[in-house]
Amino acid sequence: MGKPEKNKAAVRKLTFAAFWNGIRENLFSAFFPEAYVCLDCGKELTDKERGFSLCDSCRSSLPYITVTRCRFCGEVLEGKYDVCARCQSCPPRYDKAFSPFSYEGVIRKIILSYKDGNANYLYQNIARLLAGYYNSLNLSCDAVCYVPSPRDRILRRGFEHNRKVAKEFAKWTGLPVIYPLEALKRPDQTKKTREERLKNIQGAFVRKQEFPREQAQGKKLLLIDDVMTTGATVNECAKLLKDHLGAAEVFVLTLARS
Repeated sequence: MGKPEKNKAAVRKLTFAAFWNGIRENLFSAFFPEAYVCLDCGKELTDKERGFSLCDSCRSSLPYITVTRCRFCGEVLEGKYDVCARCQSCPPRYDKAFSPFSYEGVIRKIILSYKDGNANYLYQNIARLLAGYYNSLNLSCDAVCYVPSPRDRILRRGFEHNRKVAKEFAKWTGLPVIYPLEALKRPDQTKKTREERLKNIQGAFVRKQEFPREQAQGKKLLLIDDVMTTGATVNECAKLLKDHLGAAEVFVLTLARS
């Protein structure tokens, strides 16, 4: 008999957290609409530099991935082959994954500060970086979508981080944004192998029942996320987009590769 009360208490706790996060984000946005100092070195920014929250010097030294990568998942390769061992044994459901940066240094700081560090404005900076990289790839996708967050994480943060990035990204690229997926749960994937992650993430996402299938059917879709580690999460989303919504191709774009 105690279980319903426990659930109600959990909901009240999440609701209060969402209320407080909303107030906190609004206050922070009002007083600090954009960073005035470089997120990396702390130097005061010029008006031109504030668009990325980085000074020109730090921006020029971002951790771009310049080594040979797997032509499917983007993992760094050390041998002579152009496909990693994992993709050879178990090809991903997405067609190709792209990431401009390694998940380190200021890129890691930007991602963590945006999601959980009271720097909500950074979605604009992330979207600009992604849009610039996308435009250099000549992919020509039909629409952009994103890896959704479960309700508890949205309530905790006060916003859905990938949704904000995708909408801003659309402004810079002209791609329409579609919302075909929703997250039911996001299990803890830390300290798990790729095989364990693939198994653990099954059933974490579903197709939105009200989403019109024709918006995805036969289309070339770009799926946005912040960081790619093993690719289990984006692989599960790509599977849904192809098998349940009829997407012809799914390309993955993340800001960083872990």
